[in-house]
This record gives sequence, structure tokens and C-alpha cells, in this order.
Amino acid sequence: MKNIAMLADFQLHVIKKPMLWMLALMGPAEFALMMLGLVHDRGPLFGAPHILFGWAIPVTTLCMVLAAVLNFAVTLRQNGRARFIYTLMTLPIKREQIYFSGVVSGAVAVWSVIAAQAAWFLVLYAPVGFAVNFFSRYYLKIRVNAGALPAVPDYTAMGPGGLFTSMIHSPVMRLLLPMSVLGFAVILVSVVGPVACLQAIACRRGGAKIAHMFLFGASTLLMLFTLGSAYNMQISIVFSMDYGVMWLLVLGQLVLAGAAALSARYGLKTAKNL
Repeated sequence: MKNIAMLADFQLHVIKKPMLWMLALMGPAEFALMMLGLVHDRGPLFGAPHILFGWAIPVTTLCMVLAAVLNFAVTLRQNGRARFIYTLMTLPIKREQIYFSGVVSGAVAVWSVIAAQAAWFLVLYAPVGFAVNFFSRYYLKIRVNAGALPAVPDYTAMGPGGLFTSMIHSPVMRLLLPMSVLGFAVILVSVVGPVACLQAIACRRGGAKIAHMFLFGASTLLMLFTLGSAYNMQISIVFSMDYGVMWLLVLGQLVLAGAAALSARYGLKTAKNL
């Protein structure tokens, strides 16, 4: 475990600078999208800030994908350097630890996006709330001047305990920061599963590499379906999925990740001519 942690720390150090830039730009990009949604939908007038957070989902998703891709790019770059990969493969450690260190660093990179998203949600609560209030009063003032309303109502998007309530009521934040065993299992396998399948691609050659690309595609589709189902379970009663089916989806992701890990271990163990 110590060797895996040291190798993972080295890989995270390599991607630290682009990761920090990405995490820093997440908030401004999400704020811009939420303002676009506010103007596009003309509301919700005096709506709680978390209602607009749905517009920021593409940024969160993209950053999670980029974090995994950045980590995988480092693995490919290391494999392309003959002297570096030779050094790795001749270290006095089990070869599969090289693979698992890549999985750990990739999972940590994606989870850092989730942590940053929680922080940005807190930071953006007040600016989004003020923006909602400003737009709502500006829009309603036009209606008042046109005679459609007697006066602008004295409402606000940020009530007492609004930040905590907004965090609890946001389906996205409940998905990323679950409060149940099933929710934790869903977000855990949704991160580890695709990362494990992606990292395994670099451990095989020839037809096995191509097969792993398809395995990664299957894992990604299963992840999207699982997260989409978990999200719908929080916002809809009619279309909610049975909890037993959700556990089967989690199990399916674990099976794919396990198959990728076993194949990667075999590929590293039988690798020659390094």
C-alpha cells in the first residue's frame, strides 16, 4: 500500500498544475452558465440558487472527465518514455502496483473535482442569490411600469438557513455528496469503475488493448446510466428506479472494474522486452 501511495502521489504531482487551473475555472464557468440559464428562462423569479445549478452540470461532468483523462495522459506519456517505464518496471515492487497506483491517482483526481464542486457551491450561493434578486426585481419592474403588476413584491432568493437548505435540496449535491449507503456506493463505483477500465488500456497490447477500449466504453455507459438513474430517483417519484436494481448496477460496475484489474495485472506480469 505504501508503494501504491508513493507512485500515486508522484502521478498527482505531475498533473497538479493543470488540475489546479481547471478547479479554479470551474466556478466562473458555472456562474456564467447559471446566469445564462436565468436570462434564458426568465427565472425562476426569486428562486433559490440551487434551482439554477442544473445549468452547471455540464461543467462538473466535463471536469470529472478531464481529471481522469489528465491522469491517463500521464500514464501514456510515461509508457512512451523507454527509460522511465523501464525504471518503473524494474522497481522492487509488484508490477500490478503500478496499475493500482494509476487507478488511485485517477480516482483522487476525480474526487478532487467533487470536493471543489462542493466548495464552489458554497462560494457561488451568495453571488447567484444576488443575481437572481437583481434580475427578478428588474424584470418585475418592467411589468409594473407596463401596468401588469401593482408593485414589485418584497421577496428574496436567500431566506434564513438558505445555504444549508439549498445544499440539501440540490439533487446534484445530494448525488455527489450522498447521505446513504447506496448513494455512497453509486458515486464510489461511478468514479473507480471507469478509471480502473481506462488505466487498464495502458497495460495491454494488440487485440487485448482494443478489447479494453470497448470495456472502458461499456463502463462509461453504465456509469452514465447509473448516475442518471440515481439523479432521477431524487427528483422524481414516478420514474424512480427500484433500489435492488440500483444495487445490481453497482455490482455490474464492480464486475467490469474487477475484470479490467485482473487483465491489467496479467498484462503487466507477462510483459517482456522492457
